Formats: sequence, structure tokens, C-alpha cells
Amino acid sequence: MATPKAGIGCGVVVNGDGEKEVVAQYGNDTEIFSLATLDWRPGPPMPADVRYSGTGQLDSTIAVFGGNFGAGTDPYDTVYLFDEVSYEWRLLDNRLRVGKFNLEVVRVPEELLGGC
Repeated sequence: MATPKAGIGCGVVVNGDGEKEVVAQYGNDTEIFSLATLDWRPGPPMPADVRYSGTGQLDSTIAVFGGNFGAGTDPYDTVYLFDEVSYEWRLLDNRLRVGKFNLEVVRVPEELLGGC
């Protein structure tokens, strides 16, 4: 990253020119890395200071689950999505049942769900 950080969340999107970019988020900061030019640039700010979250991706949608502000703070129950068209973060109305931080997000293949 242009600004070194630990504990970031990231995913890959395809920009309007059809090029893949890595979207990396920590706190209020978002940085975008172009795989075409190998350059970092600032991205859109996260609407809240989210650290130590769980990040997952389905197709080109990046989701940030929970997190907190740092040591000793209450965990968040929020879910944010990164919109690859508008390049903005959006807070979902849906929430986690319980606030969580330092969580792992894993995509489970649909065929393993057995029709749940």
C-alpha cells in the first residue's frame, strides 16, 4: 500500500476500462492498486472508521463485516459493500446478529449447502 497498514481487508474489482484493481480498506482509508499500471491511488473513504473487520468477496462485490475502532472498543455489527460501478462504500440495512471483529469470512460453495 502507499501508506503501510496492518490488518487490512481487500478484494478485486474490474474498473470501467475492464482492468482488475485491488481495493484495500482500513479505518476510514481505502486505497486502490491497479494491476495494469502497478500504482496505488486513494480510493473513496469508508463512511466509518472500521478496523479489524472480516472481508469477503462474491464475484466482484466486496463486503466488509463487523470490525471495531481498536483495542478495548465494542465490536461493530455493520456490513458495508463496495460498489464497483460508483466506487463508493454503502452501508447495508442488514446487520450481524452480534457485533464481531477479527473474524474470518469464507465463501461456502452452494453445492455444499444441500438446499438450505
